[in-house]
Amino acid sequence: MDINKTMMVLVLDSYPIFKEGIQSGLVRNKTYNHLDVDVVIILTMLAVYMFTSSFIYNIDGIAKIYTFFSNMNEFGKPTEFDENNKLCNRASFIHYIYLELLILMLLFLSDISNVKQCKQHNLEYGMSEVCGLFSYIWLPFDIDYFPVKEIYLSLQLFGSHYLYMIAGILAWTAVETIQHIIIRLRHVKYLFVEAIEEKDQKKQREKFNLTVRYHDEVLKSLNILQ
Repeated sequence: MDINKTMMVLVLDSYPIFKEGIQSGLVRNKTYNHLDVDVVIILTMLAVYMFTSSFIYNIDGIAKIYTFFSNMNEFGKPTEFDENNKLCNRASFIHYIYLELLILMLLFLSDISNVKQCKQHNLEYGMSEVCGLFSYIWLPFDIDYFPVKEIYLSLQLFGSHYLYMIAGILAWTAVETIQHIIIRLRHVKYLFVEAIEEKDQKKQREKFNLTVRYHDEVLKSLNILQ
């Protein structure tokens, strides 16, 4: 299973790692004129790699958490589940729209919009940057002609959008997971109170034992997240 996880990470990150790798090589170039832009892109991409990779390597535990969350028969449905589920669904849609607009703005306000400035810098500093791309790159061969540059730009946009979107969706998934655990803990509290108030000793013991098992399952979910 670990091999499969490793392969998933490599497949998810292969193109952007290549892109940022050849990009980071330019940081050492003293005549390079776009150091600040590339440092920001490299750092954000590295953060995305770490986030998505940690999610994939913990996929077994995460699957156990969601299997437990989907089981409403053994311990019953939490009292606030339906209301919170509707709220999370609305917030999730809003978050997706916000994320999509933010990423598109990031992509198209990048170096793509600085073609004129890029060409001017090429003339002033004797550089040979490929203008009109998402980020400046270095390759051992020329791509500054149609349709090779357009194909590479499409790969840049797709790869960057893909990874930024995955990171944003996973971040929201983490928020919803924590919210569901909070709902479960409140449900445990409610069941403890119900067990204590039960007059029949036999039923009280059964309810108390069920609630203790429920509490243990919720704590296991928290331990997996940690």
